[in-house]
Amino acid sequence: MKKINNYKRIIASFFVLLLTFMTPLSSLAAETTDIEVLVGSVRSGEANKGAHYYAFSKYDRLYNKVSMEAFVPMNAPNYIELYGKRAAYISLGVKGNGAVDFGLTNVGDGWYPYCYDVNRDKFMTWPDHKLYGYINVLMELETSINRHGQTDITLTLNGKEFKYTPPNSTFTEWRGLVDNQFYRFVSLVNKEGVPDDHDDGTLLSGVDIYECKIYQYEQTSNSYPVGNPVEKGWALRDSSIDKAWKVYPDHISFEIKKCGEEAIEIAHWGPL
Repeated sequence: MKKINNYKRIIASFFVLLLTFMTPLSSLAAETTDIEVLVGSVRSGEANKGAHYYAFSKYDRLYNKVSMEAFVPMNAPNYIELYGKRAAYISLGVKGNGAVDFGLTNVGDGWYPYCYDVNRDKFMTWPDHKLYGYINVLMELETSINRHGQTDITLTLNGKEFKYTPPNSTFTEWRGLVDNQFYRFVSLVNKEGVPDDHDDGTLLSGVDIYECKIYQYEQTSNSYPVGNPVEKGWALRDSSIDKAWKVYPDHISFEIKKCGEEAIEIAHWGPL
């Protein structure tokens, strides 16, 4: 009987270990209910990553691209104060079986492109393409299928392209289309090994996001896309938005201005 129980424990441990490896990294993240829902239904957000804002499109294989324009604040007091503790992000992203963040990051030395494969914890940067000053940026993110049948993810910043091709399991491709859901976010994330102290004095101010667009194939023939994707609105008021929320809302100011422009400030000190 003792041997049988030991075998049962070994088998149970094996399946726990197997399930752990099968679980995406993003689903293992700690969660918090300290959120403010802006659109849709959201029960929790990612904890211990500072105050941040997310907006997700609906999930649709007919979507192939999103774009937004952003005023990116300069490295100066009253705009960005990181003190070596946090990294700022103004970003787009796309989700399938996994997720890829693609946009701009700043660790205190200026804004430059980055890409993060969430499920593989793979982080890439292009610091040679740094932006300077308070600048307007046109940011576009597109999914497409290359001649090898893989999904390419292309970020375009003011006309300059950056590309990442994740492993095949990240997205499901079907007849020239990619099953995907696009998103955008602004965040101020504590660096690895640094506690998420909401009174550490860090600041990201002066971020404006506007002219948010999503591109969708309107027709298919035998389930294949036909023609060019049609541009549609992707502001919070538009039907293409599935859900949007703020995490740690006491530390993030979010204002919707005329024409759907989003003005965002994150401050890790007293409530805003």
